[in-house]
Amino acid sequence: MTDVEGSVVVNLAFVNKINMEDPINKIIKVHDVKRKIVGVLGNHIDNLFSSREEEACLFYPAKKDEYSAMIIRADSNDLLDIKEDTEVIWKKHFPDRLYDADLQSEIILGGV
Repeated sequence: MTDVEGSVVVNLAFVNKINMEDPINKIIKVHDVKRKIVGVLGNHIDNLFSSREEEACLFYPAKKDEYSAMIIRADSNDLLDIKEDTEVIWKKHFPDRLYDADLQSEIILGGV
């Protein structure tokens, strides 16, 4: 098992829900796979349509054929450069899959 295959990042709500004091390097079982907690993120609201409360979340890499979306947070001054850099990386790793990217303002504001 590689570090990527065996790793998971959790949020604070997850840590609090299972009453884990020091989660880094602890092993948890996710879908019958043992994974090591390698990071803890702050809480966020994943879907405002279903809940307005912070929920326990964990994040682990998908298999290469399961990638469908990625969200990147960046300083607004860097967005266009990051969008271009991401396309180069995507095409390197997924040469047969279409690269399609939108900035949040393009999605929410309709490009205004």
